[in-house]
Amino acid sequence: MKNYQIEAKDGSKHWISRSVAVTAILMSDRILELIRSGKDCEKEIYFLAVKRGSGSGTFPGLWCLPCGYVDFDETVKQACVREIKEETNLDIDISILRNYIVEDSPEAFNQNITFRFTAFIPHDSKFSVGTTGEENEIEDVKWINSLDIDKYEWAFNHNELLKKMI
Repeated sequence: MKNYQIEAKDGSKHWISRSVAVTAILMSDRILELIRSGKDCEKEIYFLAVKRGSGSGTFPGLWCLPCGYVDFDETVKQACVREIKEETNLDIDISILRNYIVEDSPEAFNQNITFRFTAFIPHDSKFSVGTTGEENEIEDVKWINSLDIDKYEWAFNHNELLKKMI
């Protein structure tokens, strides 16, 4: 087992450990009505995705789901709500987030431990590129139909995550 410590200027020692991240899998609520009616809904699965901008730390120009790191003094759900707001300008009620899966593989991106949440939101939600995150972090926000996932270049293997959801 590898353990890493750093020493601060004051001589105190601190452990370096894996970071905790969140991912929001936001789906259009259109699908719910189709499921309830028993209709074929494969063509109506829409996911809200963001295109990373020039100010993003990694993968500028690629698409991904709203995501980011957990800050000090917040829960993973609070972090998810904050990241959604920062990237899409949407205010999401924390109570609609549902735990989906936790990715904790050491082979995951940057060895992050990522909590992934799902939520259904109205298809007519008013979203836009957020303005409260890092400058130029996000370039675009839009609904992507599940049938079009392979037409986009994705960061963080989010395309594979979406395909598993389907």
